Amino acid sequence: MSRAKRISVMFAVFVLLSVILAGCSGTENEEPAEDIYENTTDEMFTESDPDATLYVFQIEGRTYTADEYVYEVDAYGGNMEDGGFYKVTADVDFLNGGVAGYVDYPQINEILSCEEVSPFDLDLPLITDTMYGVTLIGDYAEGDVFVNAYDKMAVWKDGEWIYYYSDELKLEDGTQVCCVNGVTEETVEAGIDSGVLSCEEYFVLP
Repeated sequence: MSRAKRISVMFAVFVLLSVILAGCSGTENEEPAEDIYENTTDEMFTESDPDATLYVFQIEGRTYTADEYVYEVDAYGGNMEDGGFYKVTADVDFLNGGVAGYVDYPQINEILSCEEVSPFDLDLPLITDTMYGVTLIGDYAEGDVFVNAYDKMAVWKDGEWIYYYSDELKLEDGTQVCCVNGVTEETVEAGIDSGVLSCEEYFVLP
């Protein structure tokens, strides 16, 4: 076989292999990437109440619902102060569902009335029953009310927030502790041994 003929045969084989490989890796059978959001819906439901009653409290200039779900709300016009608990009558849209998973999340359209109340009149749960949300401390430790929700961890007593916490610890025995930044396990354990469950540095959750 002459050199020219051998080159011609090799070229034909190369072309044939290229066609076969192109058929294997081509896009003929490829499907577009599935859009994971294509068939989802927001599923947000809204229920309006023009004369709803809400119980809220204010801390660090922000207003939150004093309920099972502690939501931050816009309560402009309520004339509230830090440390205060309030009964608010308002035109409210309650949101449920959606990507955020709202449960009766109140969007206040207009505040109709606002009066200060005592947290002891709000039927709040005891901290010994639940460690989250807005709870009454009772005889468990120093303070009257404890808030533990999202980034809010604080102790309320006699009309003001007396302790704020910004961090959390978990002791070796599983005890959870809300504390200020930098507080060590040794400090907390020493305090617990002395019978101190609530102080400026930490709050031991039951």
